[in-house]
Amino acid sequence: MRPAGSFLWGAVLSALTFIWMHVGAVAVGASAYALPEVLLFVVLGLALGTRAAAKSKDPARPAFLLLVSAGLLFVQTSFWPNVPGSIAQMGQGVHSFWLGEAIRGLHLAMMLLPFPFLFAMLPASSAVSLLGGVAGAFLAVLVLIPKTGSEMSLRGITVALIAGSLALSKRRDLRWAVPCGALLAAATMGLAGWSRVPLTSGMSIHFNIAGVRPDAEVRYFREEAWSGITTVVDSAGRRILLRDGHSLGGDGDQNHARIGFAAIPTLHLESRETALAIGLGAGRLPTAVRSLGFTRVEAAEPAAGVVEAARRHFSFPAEIPVLPRDGRDVLRASPALYDLIAMEIHSPLLAGQAHLHSRQFYDLARSRLKPGGLLQQWIPLEHVSPDDAEAAVATVRRVFPVVTLWYFGGQALVVAGEAEQRITTAGRRAVYDFLLRHFNRQQSRAEEYLRAILQAQVLDAAGVDRLAQSGAGAVTDWNRRLEFSAPRHALDETATAEASLSRLRQYATAR
Repeated sequence: MRPAGSFLWGAVLSALTFIWMHVGAVAVGASAYALPEVLLFVVLGLALGTRAAAKSKDPARPAFLLLVSAGLLFVQTSFWPNVPGSIAQMGQGVHSFWLGEAIRGLHLAMMLLPFPFLFAMLPASSAVSLLGGVAGAFLAVLVLIPKTGSEMSLRGITVALIAGSLALSKRRDLRWAVPCGALLAAATMGLAGWSRVPLTSGMSIHFNIAGVRPDAEVRYFREEAWSGITTVVDSAGRRILLRDGHSLGGDGDQNHARIGFAAIPTLHLESRETALAIGLGAGRLPTAVRSLGFTRVEAAEPAAGVVEAARRHFSFPAEIPVLPRDGRDVLRASPALYDLIAMEIHSPLLAGQAHLHSRQFYDLARSRLKPGGLLQQWIPLEHVSPDDAEAAVATVRRVFPVVTLWYFGGQALVVAGEAEQRITTAGRRAVYDFLLRHFNRQQSRAEEYLRAILQAQVLDAAGVDRLAQSGAGAVTDWNRRLEFSAPRHALDETATAEASLSRLRQYATAR
């Protein structure tokens, strides 16, 4: 193959690999196991194709292989939106992590093995194709995914392969290559658009077919190379914000949890000048913090799609600035000190989230608190083992001298600081005034809600001390156990919030 063909070979395969990782993360769940699986089948396909080419006695016909590759890519593009539903259908009744991964792996193998197998049989210069691979990676990340979108990128690459096939065809082969290529190109560009609801619903994560309602409608859709696909879906009268199929919040009951995340630490604060919310979700947490009377509230959220969706569809106020970086990067780069650092709910099933539960993160957060300042951290209880829940709480206690555990709105949280936590007069007044406004001046509802918040404590500081001294494990930057444990328990019916909470309650009294 000529140098130009070798360069195209490397660029196309590299660009496709990045697009496959991007779309595959949505189709099979962006866990710590999903992305390596995508790469595994791409590399395996290349290895098998290279071996087949080495053993073949007949030289490969590049024009024919490119046309067949274009046909495979056409089939793949057509089938991608159906992958989550097919996985969920096959996974009905499955509660084993390994069997679940086998089902997902089977679909990835069918989707990803044939194309690199055929591509590897093309005679290409390794040095030139390597340069093409670098160019293809930059093209996919900087242009194709964010500007064109994965669906149109796959179609465009299919057409480019057809054009390459025709360019390499010998004159005698054009009589069949031209009509076949023209028919395939027409079919590619005439494909109906992807059905985005099943593709981005996350049904393949928990094998939940009923999670997609026929009346569901996508209100917002944005693709980003680094932060995945962000969608806003209306379903059953609710509006939900999703990232790679994982819920980040919406109009549901978890809004009570966000009120608790903001109100519980505020009860114990004397000063309410500055606050940082790490993770935005639908914007409920920083909005609640601001409504509690903090002078300046900032949010840290690296995904531009999440920020845009929160502003457009969940009335997140423009007055609250959003720092377009990961919360840990914000704390590391800025010397600013805060009265409150509040953590949004995030899915432990998403790869790259465990760094916000590590001991090193808590060391950094502690250094960015004012005297008397507090950290509020969400603790995952569902889809993790009780041992993991214990480790998540114990890790906070290994850094902060005083930690208490609470459960409100169906979610667990810890409040961590340097000194004994006492409800302050100013904090109680701020929370009560906020609840009065929230419930439209209905005093009885505000008082009832405040009583529920005050009764939400699961473990006082002594109880958390007992937990930390029990030998519970720890989460560190080098042992991100939640990131690998959560996917293993996603299908485990025993890994419930009730089971984890029951284990944690045992430390409320001395054994």
